[in-house]
Amino acid sequence: MNQKHPTTTTRPTVSPSLTLPILLMVMPLIILVVVFLLYALLNLVIPDSSTHAQLFEGSTPLKNIISVILFLFGAICVFFGPISFVVGLIILIMRLNKRA
Repeated sequence: MNQKHPTTTTRPTVSPSLTLPILLMVMPLIILVVVFLLYALLNLVIPDSSTHAQLFEGSTPLKNIISVILFLFGAICVFFGPISFVVGLIILIMRLNKRA
C-alpha cells in the first residue's frame, strides 16, 4: 500500500514577454510610415508657392526645418530598421526556445 506517485517536472508558468522583440521588429516600419504621413501632411498644410515669380524663392524656413527633422527620423529608421529587426528576431527566438 505504500506506492510512490511518479514525479513530474513542471515548466515554469511565467512566460517571458514577447512584446519587446515584436516591437523591435515592427517599430522602425511604423515610425517610417508615420514620417511619410507627416511629410505629406506638412506639404498639404504649407504648400509651396505656385506663382512664377515666387517659384524660385524657395519655401518657408519653418517648412525647411520640419522637412529636415522628418528626413533625419526617416534616415534613422532606415539605418537602424534592419539592425532592430535582426535583434528583435534573435530575442524572439531565444524567448520562444525558453518556452519550449
